[in-house]
Amino acid sequence: MISVKVDAEANRRLLSTLSSIEGGANKALYRTIKKTQSKAKTAASQMIRKDLNLSAKYVGGKIFKSRIDIGQLTGRIYMSKRGILLSRFPYRENRGGGFAVKVKRNGQYKVMQNAFEISLKGSNLIGLAIRGNKREFGSWLNASAGQEHDYVNVMHGPSPSQVMSDKIPKLREQMAIYSRDQLEKEVATMLRRGR
Repeated sequence: MISVKVDAEANRRLLSTLSSIEGGANKALYRTIKKTQSKAKTAASQMIRKDLNLSAKYVGGKIFKSRIDIGQLTGRIYMSKRGILLSRFPYRENRGGGFAVKVKRNGQYKVMQNAFEISLKGSNLIGLAIRGNKREFGSWLNASAGQEHDYVNVMHGPSPSQVMSDKIPKLREQMAIYSRDQLEKEVATMLRRGR
């Protein structure tokens, strides 16, 4: 989760120029936070897509914005913590059996020898899975027959939050600079328009 904050105390002098406009300081802060939040979502999406071989639309759907808390002068963006299905990445059938998947944007296709496609229950999605035995995944017991069965493990790649974990400090730094510049623009715009 990344917080988008504007320091009103540090910008008190700038905001005091809006004293002639009713609620001017709050409007400027709200608009700045809202635009910074959207910019942070776009920047996070771009950072994730530099690493993972996914479309902008899909990654954008895994990054969420919270409501802006004007009392605390914060807004947040957060990412899905659920791993991404390997079938969401480009994959192809391998000649020797199984499938080859390209997870990293600049990486190679990785071969999963025993992988197969499976329809996922409750959705129209296809997943890549491998069949495992008791040693690999544990086992479940068929209560009526008392027999052990193989597991089917649907494979997942990294989650957006995992990919962003080491990039958050850089994003926060970028957004601090952007929000400071954006607040100056909002104040100038409001002074020019008189509202």
